[in-house]
Amino acid sequence: MLKLDAGWSIEPLREWSLQSLQQLKTYSGSMSDRFRNDLIKQIIHFVNEQVKDVTLQSVADHVHLHPVYVSNLFKSETGDNFSNYVLRVRMDKALQLLKQKDLKISQIAQEVGYQKPQYFIKLFKNHYGMTPQEYKNGL
Repeated sequence: MLKLDAGWSIEPLREWSLQSLQQLKTYSGSMSDRFRNDLIKQIIHFVNEQVKDVTLQSVADHVHLHPVYVSNLFKSETGDNFSNYVLRVRMDKALQLLKQKDLKISQIAQEVGYQKPQYFIKLFKNHYGMTPQEYKNGL
């Protein structure tokens, strides 16, 4: 890679090494940033598409990474916890579904991933300050 000339002193070699290392770090960093950005986009898309059945494990399986790594990456890149993001997506989806007058609260709860309607109602009230029924009645 580098042929040392007998006339080279240690200082030019040191400078060349540091410059080369900096170039590698810059290139590696830009590739890493792009990879992480693409990964976050994949995760967000998967959560939005699979809102009913999404779990940290299912996301990790989808992107072929360990769940702890996915959780830490999501937090570091978005500033939000994965579970908080999933909750927000589910609550947003619930708002959309509540606008459909023919759907029952229990159906909406299941559609956004909650088996127990009471738990869904509790989360909805904590999130929006009113029950799903109160929201639906106010439409």
